Amino acid sequence: MSHPALRYTLLAFATGALFALIWTALTLLEFHDNRVIGYWQLVNHHSLATAHATSTHCGDHGRVDYAFDVQGNTFAGETFWLETPCSKISPGYTFAVNYNIYDPTFNSTMQPDAAFSHHLWQFCFMVLYVSGLVFIIMRDFWRKKRPNYALKRTPVR
Repeated sequence: MSHPALRYTLLAFATGALFALIWTALTLLEFHDNRVIGYWQLVNHHSLATAHATSTHCGDHGRVDYAFDVQGNTFAGETFWLETPCSKISPGYTFAVNYNIYDPTFNSTMQPDAAFSHHLWQFCFMVLYVSGLVFIIMRDFWRKKRPNYALKRTPVR
């Protein structure tokens, strides 16, 4: 492990794994946004609804905002995952959306298992690598600011 990039990568994953355990515990206790668990529930308890586009933001990676009704209540969402290009979608365009029958705020235009997999990979990347890497960089940044008196030696005559 003499190469600095390899050392930082391994330290980032190790630190990120510890952070992931803490984040997962907080997620299970509902102290944090529980999107991964919500999309796991979408896999097991989903239904289809017809959504209609409310606005498009093609400059934002092709984002389409939409709304759909479930038992008289309107729910909103956004998607980047439509087969039709964003430039060809106008308000009122209809498409299918999968939603959790117990909590329709978890909805996706992707298939439920694909939505869960997508959010799980986002979680793993952000927590296991990015947060660990940021922690390691900040740790080294603060370490460099402190003087190290142990290395200062007086010359021997």
